[in-house]
Amino acid sequence: MHTSMVTTTSRLRGTRTAAALVVGLASAMVVGCATLNESECTQGDWQQIGYSDGNSGLDSADRLARHAKACQKHGVSLDTSLYQSGYADGVSNYCQPENGFKVGRAGSAYNGVCPLAMESEFLVDYVSGLEDKLDSLEDEEDRTRDDLEDDRDSYAALQEAGVVGKSLEKAKDRVASTRSSLSTIRTKKSSIRSWISKWSREI
Repeated sequence: MHTSMVTTTSRLRGTRTAAALVVGLASAMVVGCATLNESECTQGDWQQIGYSDGNSGLDSADRLARHAKACQKHGVSLDTSLYQSGYADGVSNYCQPENGFKVGRAGSAYNGVCPLAMESEFLVDYVSGLEDKLDSLEDEEDRTRDDLEDDRDSYAALQEAGVVGKSLEKAKDRVASTRSSLSTIRTKKSSIRSWISKWSREI
């Protein structure tokens, strides 16, 4: 369990009033695609929308701001009280330890959304899942590095044989594609290592 209270914008508590949220949302400027379309805004099933966001482990403050911006275009205001009620139920489901492992094993980021009373157990399994994912990426990196060597050899052989045209271009493209895949794997490994380091300290 935590020995100190962590306060972040990602952890909206019931003690925040709906009025305070509305003021914050009104001035929010969020970059990106609309999170809700006109139909979703006008139908306004805010409890279900909140549940979906919480169950997906998304940050409530960020999502509220994005929803507010999306619906403002259609002249619709959010019911933050219903949203928060649904979000609390959704995030409670998301923060179950067994889901923590699934989130980690999928190589997904954790946004620090779990209530303090649930977070430690969630993080134990989340970090375990991340470590499992890191092991699988290590194996994938080895295979991809071998593939890249084979692709380079094939491309070099075609060049030496004087092959030109589509066959040579395809071989060149395979080298570039495999190199890109290897880079992606290494970037993901780096991210996961940083998440393991960060969240292990919170357990």
